[in-house]
Amino acid sequence: MDARTAPEQPTTSKQLATAPDTPAQNGPARNGPAQQGIQPVTRERVVALLAQDDITAVEHPEADTVAVATFNQLDWAFSIFDELVKVECILPTTLSFADSAAFLRQIANEHNAAAFDGRVSVGDVDGQAELRGDAVFVASPGMTDAQLFHALNFAVVAAQELLLQTLDTFNNLAQQLTTEQG
Repeated sequence: MDARTAPEQPTTSKQLATAPDTPAQNGPARNGPAQQGIQPVTRERVVALLAQDDITAVEHPEADTVAVATFNQLDWAFSIFDELVKVECILPTTLSFADSAAFLRQIANEHNAAAFDGRVSVGDVDGQAELRGDAVFVASPGMTDAQLFHALNFAVVAAQELLLQTLDTFNNLAQQLTTEQG
């Protein structure tokens, strides 16, 4: 039993980008004007730097602090606000939310209790479970392109790894249960 599915288009990125815990109204403008010689971290810089790593992100048309992308067959949202960058990846599954949420949340909480770089949560999209991995890092004005590039890469890896670890643990448990029930 393998719950992984490949998203065909980034439809859930829009939902995630406008979710209540993603304050799209708190954008780079809250950082105030850029001090001379200090470059603020902006959505435009994030999009440009992701392109250097073959991640084609686009500015979200409805959220002025969010960029979205599809990378490694996952949907991604990059939210920039209050000197923080939140990197989120989304993995829809074919699992029933009602049947799998309790187990997925238990596994996610085990990972989250020990994960300081990435986190995972479980969402309900039209009755199916959706795993959402994320990572957050501080992005103060003055962060160089090299620093931002490395932080973005680290966050992408952290969010994706924890999401996939959660799903792999779920799949291993499901396989064990199937084997035991014979």
